[in-house]
Amino acid sequence: MSPHSNADTPTPPPMGKRTVEGTHLMHRSLKVEPAMVESAKGLELHLSNGRTVLDACGGAAVAIIGHGNEEVTQAMIRQAGKVSYVHTQAYTTPAAEDLANFMLEGSPHGLEKAFFVSSGSEAVESALKLARQYFFEKGETDRVHFVSRKQSYHGNTMGSLSVSSNLARKVPYQDFGYQHVSHVSPAYAYRYKRDEETMADFTARLLEELENEFLKVGPSRVIAFVAESVGGATAGCVPPPPGYLRGVRAVCDRYGILLILDEIMCGTGRCGTYFAFEQDDVVPDLVTVAKGLGGGYCSIAAVLAHKRVVDVLRRGTSSFNHGHTYQAHPIACATALAVQQIVRRDGLVARCAAMGKLLEAKLRAELGACPSVGDIRGRGLFWAVEFVKDKTSKETFDPRIKFGIKVQQTAFEAGVAVYPGWTTVDGKRGDHILLAPPFTVTEDELDTIIGVVKAAITVQEQVYIQGPLATSFITRARLVATNADDPPMAGFGKDYKTLSREATSIPECNSHYHFRRISYYVVAISRLAVVLPCVPAYPATIAGECRILCPQSQALSEPRASKVKCLHTGTPPCQRCRRSNLDGCALMLPRTPVGKLKRKRTQQSTPSDVQSEVTWTNTPQQREAPVLQSTSNRGFSGSLQRRRSSSVHDSTGPYDKESVQSHISRLPAGTVMKCLNIFTNKFPELAILHLPSFIAELRSRGSKEATCLLSAVLAVTRSQPSVLHASWGEDLLQREHYALYAKDLLKDLILQPPNIQVVQALLIVTLHEWGTRDFHKAWVYCGVAVRIMQALHSLRVAPYPLDLTSERKTDATSVAIETRTYWACFIMDCMVNSGTYNPPMIPMSEMIKLKIPRPVGVVEFAFGPDPSCRGPRSDESYANHTTGILDITQGFEILVAGFDIWTQLMAFIFQDGRRAPGMCAPLNCPWVPGSPWFVTRDQLENWRANQHRKLYYPNNSVAVHMTLGYGETFAYLNLLYYVSTLMLHREYFPFLPTLESTPQGPVDHPMLEATAPDGWWDESARILFGAAENLAKILHESSECGVHLMTPFAGFCAFSAGYLNLYVYHFPRMNLGRSPQAKACMDMCLDYLYEFRKIWTIADGWIKTIQHASLLYSRAVENRSRYQGRTRTDFDVLHQSIHEFRGIDRSDQHTQEIDEADISRHSEAQRQSIHGIVPEVDTNTLLTQLLAEVSSNLDEQAEEVSLPATN
Repeated sequence: MSPHSNADTPTPPPMGKRTVEGTHLMHRSLKVEPAMVESAKGLELHLSNGRTVLDACGGAAVAIIGHGNEEVTQAMIRQAGKVSYVHTQAYTTPAAEDLANFMLEGSPHGLEKAFFVSSGSEAVESALKLARQYFFEKGETDRVHFVSRKQSYHGNTMGSLSVSSNLARKVPYQDFGYQHVSHVSPAYAYRYKRDEETMADFTARLLEELENEFLKVGPSRVIAFVAESVGGATAGCVPPPPGYLRGVRAVCDRYGILLILDEIMCGTGRCGTYFAFEQDDVVPDLVTVAKGLGGGYCSIAAVLAHKRVVDVLRRGTSSFNHGHTYQAHPIACATALAVQQIVRRDGLVARCAAMGKLLEAKLRAELGACPSVGDIRGRGLFWAVEFVKDKTSKETFDPRIKFGIKVQQTAFEAGVAVYPGWTTVDGKRGDHILLAPPFTVTEDELDTIIGVVKAAITVQEQVYIQGPLATSFITRARLVATNADDPPMAGFGKDYKTLSREATSIPECNSHYHFRRISYYVVAISRLAVVLPCVPAYPATIAGECRILCPQSQALSEPRASKVKCLHTGTPPCQRCRRSNLDGCALMLPRTPVGKLKRKRTQQSTPSDVQSEVTWTNTPQQREAPVLQSTSNRGFSGSLQRRRSSSVHDSTGPYDKESVQSHISRLPAGTVMKCLNIFTNKFPELAILHLPSFIAELRSRGSKEATCLLSAVLAVTRSQPSVLHASWGEDLLQREHYALYAKDLLKDLILQPPNIQVVQALLIVTLHEWGTRDFHKAWVYCGVAVRIMQALHSLRVAPYPLDLTSERKTDATSVAIETRTYWACFIMDCMVNSGTYNPPMIPMSEMIKLKIPRPVGVVEFAFGPDPSCRGPRSDESYANHTTGILDITQGFEILVAGFDIWTQLMAFIFQDGRRAPGMCAPLNCPWVPGSPWFVTRDQLENWRANQHRKLYYPNNSVAVHMTLGYGETFAYLNLLYYVSTLMLHREYFPFLPTLESTPQGPVDHPMLEATAPDGWWDESARILFGAAENLAKILHESSECGVHLMTPFAGFCAFSAGYLNLYVYHFPRMNLGRSPQAKACMDMCLDYLYEFRKIWTIADGWIKTIQHASLLYSRAVENRSRYQGRTRTDFDVLHQSIHEFRGIDRSDQHTQEIDEADISRHSEAQRQSIHGIVPEVDTNTLLTQLLAEVSSNLDEQAEEVSLPATN
């Protein structure tokens, strides 16, 4: 639940300093009156002073569907017209019955009855009394004690306040509440986990403390343990550590104690599942819900009781000895029912989960590096930002400052409402703010919210932090402002120079003036393409986008977060474009709030307005390709709108070439730019697009080649999570339509004179075909790309080229594009031939022979070569040029060298590996220097050693690199290293060990002809299973950070790691018990693969291979004699499948092998789930679940799936 503000710290801040003497309403503060809201719609609150505020916290995490929903309003009116009130002692109403039945249809998680009251405090109070009555009915009348947690909040009534631990709220009522309550430590890892503890250690310590508290009080005296599933506003959105709530459930069950979970704030979908506890695999006895239940449209809360609690009452008094006058109020119930029906009908819980991941990614990217931001935590659309004075020591700000409240007040003045928290840590110190927008929030609204919050934090950091980062930022801002030659901004009386001179004389208490001053600084910095220190600079520059704070109008008090976009990437900002009379500048100045924008559109929309928008359109002279156009008659003062074609396309209809061509030509420029940005970030192996030149071509002549390339990009980006969860992606066609259109164009283009964009389109289509399991076509498209690339290279370097009709481009940018594309051909050639018996078309030896230069770094590639630096000569290839330690900006070059090693490794494995003739001879054993295995291992480690140490995972996190804009590249480099390590070491380990097996070499023919040095196999096992664990964690951390790597290679990494974690989970002694997280890592990989399968069907084969391996290993563990003496030769097809990058579905062969190798085929076999189950588990239930899952898969895939036999 959420504690509200004290009287001396009103929130939101007062507007206009109105006093309360003229009103009879008792506000929370008797000093000042809060802001007056006259109307609200969506996320917008319209105040009486004319201002509009974005509600980024849903009040107190209440408004889950936004404000002003007409459907809910009408439901309220209809119920008031039928029956407005009856007393529940004698009557019920359809509204109350329907709401209970709707919420508890099918008794989810065993929850059987709903008791409706009017507030969260009442709900908790009711739950406490119901729990007491439960034991009273059972005759256990000595149970009077409740155990809760510190830094929790459960309500304001005496009972609910007693189990709370919000100290500030309890001060006036000490020794006045219920006395039989004690508190244990909160599950608050950021503050309470010791430095030397792992998360598992922390969880174990918390559970031990809870059990000790039960024993101290006397287990027979404890009624229940009360806890928020996810900590609310007191400590700030604190999710429990893994396994904590399951452990709590187990401890409570051990002593017959009830578990009450408070989901007043975090429930009803707020955390991304309808009940927050669902994510922790636990079921409470009683759960309370409130805020999101009515969504702010009515005052309603509920206690949901499990069947086992209700049954005790049924067998006893058959009643609940408790009630309220307004319980199950018919208007409240009807209103809440309408809200919940909208949530279910519109899929808002799933949307909350998706937007929550986006919000998390944006928070970590935008705020993670801010000096005062210590922790960012939460679930779904329920997030908190905790502030610290020092990140290293986690020192809090002086409580008298109320840093979090000041951030909230500053953000409110900028037009965004967030929820503040103080005394976060222990009831005395600590600050945070809470974000909990409605589930209907859009990505643009999230950008605005986070932009304003970031600026508000920066304002307060200037006042209260004198750290080098903040000081550096202010210094740079002052320098820019001092040298700015712009006139003062409209509405401000002082220019940049005056402000910079006054910067050091601003009183600390005048935060509002600081906020206005930071607006100037950010504007000035944006003019030199410099951004706030906590914002990743490079990606924003590439996208041609910088964020500023500037006044919405003449009023000093209303700066708003806005975006300035210019498609002249790499050139000065738009003010310079305007002064230089550059045509086609696409500028968007601060946007009008949504409500006002709609009114303006209604009043001002004219045909000329529609025609003046930025679009991707065809001119009569250029009908075959889109061209970026912008008319200049609109000027720079209006808001650009998204152009929508008059003919609405059917995104699910059959493919039609002309329709797709027309659709692409009418795509909004913003949509195209977003897709290009996603492609550039999400596909590190295809870092080939030079956005400035590509966009320039689209704008100037829009060739068929450029159209083909754009369509290929749309094909692979269409299904990316960042598109699927974005509102702007709804206008896109099916992915396959773009792919078919690109392939249609390629049929003609591949026979034309060689063109670099045709090569790039072919490479992207190759990746698409591979991901959709059309491996032969992928192989062909890649081969054609290589041949055209070779022709292009010959055209440029040959002294007497054969093709005299093609243009020879020798400028530095063209050479850099050609070089990158050639190396991309090399990478894709490596990938499509991995796991096959086809040799690569262009091995590294051929690239060296052709003297292909090294690819330039990402910064130089984006902005062009530095004229002061000598560029690479044509002979500076991998054979004779060394660049030293490579950093993240040279990620593509690192990938090139890594995939060369990967190709050699996969060739070794698919040429029978150790089973090849002579490979088991003493000189070829893996530990012998000079052996093929040893040489490959050395190459891999040298490749790693030539990378900057900050590129090593887990020493450095994905999150850190994500804040710099390189999260995908960092993750990809580490995936390549660890999957290569995994494949290398796995080759010599037995395929089917026993439970007693320890690290060892092959147990089947051919055997190694020499003995390994002492400890060699133990160390190899540590490296092997450590690589599998790191792969799982990289993918999991990437997903949590919003770095969704959904490429076929990343999917193969998840498959390889998932299989190996499955292996060591069943045979833990194969790593000497050093893989306690094997099951968790396996689940991470499977979760990733199930999400991956929604995008690429290649995952089907991988998932089924893991399922069959799980079946085999589960049977082998349950009955040791079942496969006794069997080796990998008995499972040759299954063993082959675990190496295959192609992801072939060989289910029938796998099943046949598993059954034929089964020594006890005539005995009853048990089919296991993919999670690998120990003998005591009910396998019949698991079989039913697996069949249901496969049935679901059949529905989703509309294709036949062969199941393993279950005999």
